[in-house]
Amino acid sequence: EEKEREVFTDVEQAALWKLDESGDLRAAIPLLMICTGMMPGEMQRLKVENIDAFRKRFNAYIRDNMTDDQRIPKLEADAVLTFREIDATFLKILKRFAPFGPENMKPVFVSRGLLNAGGSRCVGANPEKRHLKLDLIEPESGARMSGIAFGLADYEAPLLAGQPIDICYTLEENTFNGRTTTQLMVKDIQTH
Repeated sequence: EEKEREVFTDVEQAALWKLDESGDLRAAIPLLMICTGMMPGEMQRLKVENIDAFRKRFNAYIRDNMTDDQRIPKLEADAVLTFREIDATFLKILKRFAPFGPENMKPVFVSRGLLNAGGSRCVGANPEKRHLKLDLIEPESGARMSGIAFGLADYEAPLLAGQPIDICYTLEENTFNGRTTTQLMVKDIQTH
């Protein structure tokens, strides 16, 4: 019996196919087929004896073909919003686009020039992976929103020092103690 182990999770496999569809790293697919001995639909398994060869060849391909610009992670936003625009009508319309998933991703929004409204702070027990609980205000409108930024606690100091930030986020309903509010699920923060 051949000894195999799962190397690519379903999420990683989907990411590889997404790269192929977008035209990036198209040559990685034949390389995966060569190293795994499998057809594209079966690539979530990789023979243990081929892992090192695959890793070396794949990394060499990336090193030789990836541009500096491709090495910088990018988030694509669907729209720029002000907090004033995020009202009950907007949220009702947004819900009509559900259900969200791989073929229908949640819209990603950007809001700019936000300030700490007084309640932003770090949360999380693990000192190496802390999160930022956000209490933000939009100076122009005075509109406030709260959110969570997982793994982005490094932005606490500039935010508490009064530095404006831009955020990239999705919107979620958060129910706590029987009260439902709209919460920002922050994917990234940029300081000014």
